[in-house]
Amino acid sequence: IKPKDLVAICGAGPSGLLLMQESKAVGARKIIVIDRIPFRLKMAKKLGADVTIDSTKQAPGKYKLKKFGEVDVFIDATPSCVYDLGIRLLKVRGKLITYGIPDLGAHYNGTRAFFKGIFFCTTIKFGREQEITRIVLNLLKNKQVDLKSYTTHHFQLKRVPEAMELVLYLP
Repeated sequence: IKPKDLVAICGAGPSGLLLMQESKAVGARKIIVIDRIPFRLKMAKKLGADVTIDSTKQAPGKYKLKKFGEVDVFIDATPSCVYDLGIRLLKVRGKLITYGIPDLGAHYNGTRAFFKGIFFCTTIKFGREQEITRIVLNLLKNKQVDLKSYTTHHFQLKRVPEAMELVLYLP
């Protein structure tokens, strides 16, 4: 992600929100966050998203293209594959970043990706762990990433089973 990039992030869980804050810290001009859970969209707005889109209420592609045009970078921070959405939203020679490991059964329109010259990349950077650790520590030191806001509940150790239930069964 480069300064002045228009970035769309699909998935406003902890990873997506952290990637959003990192995008803002490196100077993204505008950040659009897409999710289907209202609580996560509120958190994204609180942490600095310029625009949030509830994918259960509006088609992200139509909304974004009408308002902003195509994006420079699309980040898939979901537990499922949304590559087709990313390919549709990206400009020619845009970057589709997959966070983590893509689904084994991931399907997408390879023809569209080919003709748009989409660059696929992952966040896994083997051999660059020290460099990435320095970057993240610098973002934290300069208060460009707010980890405290990720804490939504507090439990005493004796209430661990209750805490795990909450984590496992949250939408």
